[in-house]
Amino acid sequence: MKKLTVVMIAILTVGLGKTVAQTEQGNVLLGLSTNFSSVGSNSEFMNTSISSISYKSDAAGYDEPDPDKTSSINMTPKIGFLIAENFAAGIDLSLSYSSSKDGEIDFTSSQTLFGVGPFLRYYIPAGAVLPYFEVNSSFGTIKSKYEWNYDTLTDEEESKTALTSIGGGVGVAVPLGEHATFDLLAGFNSFTYKEKEDNEDNERIVIGTLALKAGFSFYLGN
Repeated sequence: MKKLTVVMIAILTVGLGKTVAQTEQGNVLLGLSTNFSSVGSNSEFMNTSISSISYKSDAAGYDEPDPDKTSSINMTPKIGFLIAENFAAGIDLSLSYSSSKDGEIDFTSSQTLFGVGPFLRYYIPAGAVLPYFEVNSSFGTIKSKYEWNYDTLTDEEESKTALTSIGGGVGVAVPLGEHATFDLLAGFNSFTYKEKEDNEDNERIVIGTLALKAGFSFYLGN
């Protein structure tokens, strides 16, 4: 937490010495961001992380298995237009990949996500550093693949899940020159998962997630 505070103070100090990023009407907004943390069950593939889980015991003769390993990367490119002064509208693309490997048995799984949806962002002209509000939604598909090899059992399985999300938050855009900003957004997202096949009862999972999103935006035009 102390390191994050120092980094943010340094970024803000640099930003105050730069020209405010151009958010005039008619400019083009290009962005790229990722989620670094999240709170919510089964939402791991929506952030960027590498983790491992070890199982330990003090019992005599306990043979500790290899740790479970999980890696995830999530990227959200965007393109938008300043349709009015300080007000941008455009399209978000959601690209995500996650994989996990069980340390005790030969089992691996992977998930690939592609989604697309609109976003709206309003900048508050408060000086060199620009606070902003953003709302967004996404509609896409998750492809999951499972492979296991245990004793004499070897098999694999694939499935497709529909994903719908809606969210929003409050952020700050710190200028990095005249045409770029570092963006930090704290917000909430609601994800709805629904199997595409054999789902006559429309069964679905709804997950609420708190996330911290960081990235960069570039402004082309005037």
